Amino acid sequence: MKDSNTYAKKIEKLFRSLKKSDLKVPELTYDDPLDAVVDGVLTEHLTLADAEKALKKIQSHFVDYNDLRVSRPEEINDVLKSKNDDKIKAVAKSLPDGLGAIFAKYHAVTLEPLAEEGKRQAKKELEEMVGLSRFAQSYTLLTAIGGHAIPVNQIIADYLKSEKLVNPESDLDDIEGFLERRISAADAFEFYWLLRLQAEESLKAPKKKTTKKRTAKKKKTTKKNPATKKKTAKKTTAKKKTEKKSDTKKKTAKKATTKKKKSRKK
Repeated sequence: MKDSNTYAKKIEKLFRSLKKSDLKVPELTYDDPLDAVVDGVLTEHLTLADAEKALKKIQSHFVDYNDLRVSRPEEINDVLKSKNDDKIKAVAKSLPDGLGAIFAKYHAVTLEPLAEEGKRQAKKELEEMVGLSRFAQSYTLLTAIGGHAIPVNQIIADYLKSEKLVNPESDLDDIEGFLERRISAADAFEFYWLLRLQAEESLKAPKKKTTKKRTAKKKKTTKKNPATKKKTAKKTTAKKKTEKKSDTKKKTAKKATTKKKKSRKK
């Protein structure tokens, strides 16, 4: 990531701040890593609260995860339908795809072989499952296997970018890799969960309205000095007097010319 050292200091500061906040980290354990996969798919697209509601709907409608795997996205979409249509559609497609990837690898909808592997091997096998998103892979590795991973979905990425904590041009993979290099394996789960809660809290905050200031154009008014007014009035009066005099002179001259003409005739 560009300017990684600058952003690393910001991430460290963020982590210190989150640990002092009122946000609580749950004790999350999965007896079956398959549960983590399903939760991973749900929480990639939905908030934690919406994912919990969606999981209850899935458990009440489908017989088991294999039944979910072979279900059409349209059916899953109908079961999970809510106001977030686009996100639910993404979930409805991702669930059978992810479970299908597991089935393709182990010929059964199970992750028991993965649980028996070491963390490195488990990470490698998860990454080989084409159809299972990187977020779901990382979430499963972190929460069910105890591996070093920090899942990043769009909610988290948008929050980090809005707070200028990562490079604005970074994609999800860039951010995830950057965070994993800066946050230790021992702190990974705590950091992920606190960051996740903080990112979702930011969604609830009211957006600031940007109001354009309208600047009224002031008409330029030039105040005339009283003294100037008097001078102008004097000039006007003087001009009128001059014009009157010239008119009088013209009239006098005209009369004189007329008299001369009359005397000549006589």
